[in-house]
Amino acid sequence: MVSDLLKKKTADNDVQVHILDCNQSDIPVIHPLLTKISFYSRGAVMENEAYAPSNTEPKLKKGENIQFNSLALESQPRSTGFIGNAGSGKTTLSKRLRRLHEDGGKIVLLIKVMDLNYSPNHKLSLKEFLVDNNFHKLTEEKQRQGVFKYIMENQNKCVLILDGLDQATWYKDMKTSHQGTDAKLHVAEIVANIFSTTYLPDVRLYVMSRPHAMNGLQAHLRPERTIYLQDFTPEDTRTLFDFFAGETANHLWDKVHTDSPQLVTFISNPLMMQIIVISMRYPNSAGIENVSTMTQVFTCVLEHLRRVGNRVTDISQLTLQLSRVAFAATKEGTVLISDQALARERITSDEVQDLIISVAKTMISQRVFEGDINHYFSHQLFQEYFSAVYIKNEMSVAEFKRFLVNKLFDNHWSMVTWFLCGLLVKKDDDVSSACCVNKGVKRKRGGNLNCLSSQRIHITECCFG
Repeated sequence: MVSDLLKKKTADNDVQVHILDCNQSDIPVIHPLLTKISFYSRGAVMENEAYAPSNTEPKLKKGENIQFNSLALESQPRSTGFIGNAGSGKTTLSKRLRRLHEDGGKIVLLIKVMDLNYSPNHKLSLKEFLVDNNFHKLTEEKQRQGVFKYIMENQNKCVLILDGLDQATWYKDMKTSHQGTDAKLHVAEIVANIFSTTYLPDVRLYVMSRPHAMNGLQAHLRPERTIYLQDFTPEDTRTLFDFFAGETANHLWDKVHTDSPQLVTFISNPLMMQIIVISMRYPNSAGIENVSTMTQVFTCVLEHLRRVGNRVTDISQLTLQLSRVAFAATKEGTVLISDQALARERITSDEVQDLIISVAKTMISQRVFEGDINHYFSHQLFQEYFSAVYIKNEMSVAEFKRFLVNKLFDNHWSMVTWFLCGLLVKKDDDVSSACCVNKGVKRKRGGNLNCLSSQRIHITECCFG
């Protein structure tokens, strides 16, 4: 039966653990606070997407709080957009949504948007979009046709989850096309048709994204409801922190609040919590006496990987290589990294297995990258950090001037800019890089470029007065 095939339960882990060695099955099931917000009625709800360190607990956004289990109710809207900052748990939520609806007997298609970055001239049908690229074991066209027919005839039994709209190279080009479902269209048109209910009007739709990609959607493409992924509540933060930190939890918790108050807000973010725990556990790996900034956090994590894994003998060289790979991908607007990109930098998969995930290409449709394996950073935040490293260490003054004018205040580069400030400011206690970004964006969009130094780029002076 087609329905039995489609209802096969998924077995992958909900939570992606970054580097920490722990048992997946033991991780406490904690959801971010889900808050319904008036995202479009007030324009860009979030003027910036950089974190703003604070000495206090995170301030929660106001709105109607949504219980996770209620999302399975039939009375829920047809389309919901989930927005959140880097590391807020959007991918984890998408997996939990899949499991929630599967347990309720629904057919769930979870699609990673980064897998949809086809070449500009590549076109496909709705069947290829839904079936051919998701059911790889269906080698016969007759089987795929049967699955597609079942989905089209049973839309009210189906749920479609698109994870990572902001990772699409084409999200700004989305426009509807009133052609039939057999028509060959660019993926941006297919997704636009789904958003607008031209296609699949009775399928439940969830879209996960950072805010900037959702904010630019045309009115007829916007989801009926927007839910913001808050950081964890203080109680849930402590519960998960205790799990990741283990026997050292009480000591590290006190240490963060006493010695590194700038990091307090960050630990309520799922990803940030994990890497902060690592850096606080092993600060001496990088020769840092007191870890107090996110730049130092990442430095400690990279050095810890080198020492524990014993795979990399020159962490500075690997960082340089990864920075080139990351910047090239970020510049292209993609998170996918080809075999050729790693080969050009003479990077092996073993050297970077804790930072970069490698996936065999078993898709039927041809991808933009032609290698046998696609790679991507274990989290987009790592790609953005290494992109900032490239700008700091590799970019010429002339290139930086152009970047400053053309890219610095682009939402696509917001987290890169945030990391860049942290890498460039020598005295971290004097200037908060995140605050510098926040204030600078609001004050001016340019600045005196003549203050650039060949030895060091004073971005805080150049951009923010």
